[in-house]
Amino acid sequence: MTGSVRKPRPTTPLGTKKRLELRTARLVLYGGSVLLGLVPPALSLWDSGTSLALMMLSAWTVHLAAAVLLPLYAARRGVSAFEACWPPVVCYAVGWLALRLLPPGVPVLLGLALGILGASAGQELHKRRPAG
Repeated sequence: MTGSVRKPRPTTPLGTKKRLELRTARLVLYGGSVLLGLVPPALSLWDSGTSLALMMLSAWTVHLAAAVLLPLYAARRGVSAFEACWPPVVCYAVGWLALRLLPPGVPVLLGLALGILGASAGQELHKRRPAG
């Protein structure tokens, strides 16, 4: 009696583990960016005397840290560097625009530059990562 031979399943260009890793990276990137965009409206609910100061403090701290770390994480996991560098800056600017305020110019431009830097560093780390 001969054993039945299973036909191999058709493979996709990306394995299941790789697709799950990309989905997780995109979820972290876009979810973190949306949460970052909610920071200015959340801080505007504070006392009117300190809310603008807290919003500017968040522009120079939280926004810049997220503008580097989110694209770095996503690009290191395999997301395109071009796709990874935009969401934190755009969502943060939309959060300011939702309040009918102009986003602070220097932190947004600096965040865009840091996002490009973080995404390209993540892409290089992804290339150097051992296969497996």
